[in-house]
Amino acid sequence: KDTPWKDAGHVAWLGWGGTTGIDWAIRISSQEKDVDDVVTKESSKVDSPGQPLSCVMLNVSDELESLQSLLVSHIDKDDLAAKGIEDEPHITIRFGLHTQDHQTLIGFANLIPPIRFAVKGVASFSSKEYDVLFLTVDSPDLVRFNELLGKLPNSQTHPKYIPHLTLAYVKPGTAERCIAKLPKFDPIESVSNSFVFSNADKKQ
Repeated sequence: KDTPWKDAGHVAWLGWGGTTGIDWAIRISSQEKDVDDVVTKESSKVDSPGQPLSCVMLNVSDELESLQSLLVSHIDKDDLAAKGIEDEPHITIRFGLHTQDHQTLIGFANLIPPIRFAVKGVASFSSKEYDVLFLTVDSPDLVRFNELLGKLPNSQTHPKYIPHLTLAYVKPGTAERCIAKLPKFDPIESVSNSFVFSNADKKQ
């Protein structure tokens, strides 16, 4: 039409994002169905008492591995707890899954577009045994993948998912001092579609 903005149907179409928006909605709907198929298959399996738990992690770029190495090099060895420095930098997506079959991860990973995330700073949390220093991670994509994996049979070990990249484990009460010694860095945006499945025996 000569004046499509006067056509209520055309305006509504644009409100839904036009062709691009509708295609996205169809793609997401299809993904949800595929996820439900995997969930149905996994839920039919019988879990035994003392269920072993597995984990899904996201590999990170060489740039982030280098940043981790730089930061931990500024931590005094005397401040390190027994677990020390995290030697395999990664971002945990979901821990506590009952499945021990890596094919389940492949089924999910094929449904997920590359994960976008941003590393913005350093923070910590404390326990009786140690303080944990970690890089803060902002990523709606990681939260969504965590939620999708949560549809599989699992044992919830953490009430809220907080994406992060662990740097090191330090002695209780030393986190604030350790963070103060770390060099400053600009936020880093990254993308990864490299996932790791680790079963209860730590086999990846």
